[in-house]
Amino acid sequence: MGILTDLFVAEPRDAPSYKALQSSGKLAAAQFEQVEFKGLTDLNFTILWALLEGRDWDVDTHALESVAMGKDGETWLFRFPAPLVAKLAALDKPAARRVHLRR
Repeated sequence: MGILTDLFVAEPRDAPSYKALQSSGKLAAAQFEQVEFKGLTDLNFTILWALLEGRDWDVDTHALESVAMGKDGETWLFRFPAPLVAKLAALDKPAARRVHLRR
């Protein structure tokens, strides 16, 4: 079994309900903007953040906000901090290509 990663857009108060709705099969496509990936962890997104800033990765500077962890330890919920969201929102195709080539 590999790592499954769901990215979704939600208000902070609504984010914890994502897993319950997904598990129950009641997750409507319109409830959350979402995309699914395989093999990505929070570390990948923190490294991307450092690359977008043109800085060396730093665990304290580039940490995602931990919101929840499943009882089994197999599920995690992280929040992208506002500075990372701003960097991602400002990303255009040429900048994305530069980041891709730097990895």
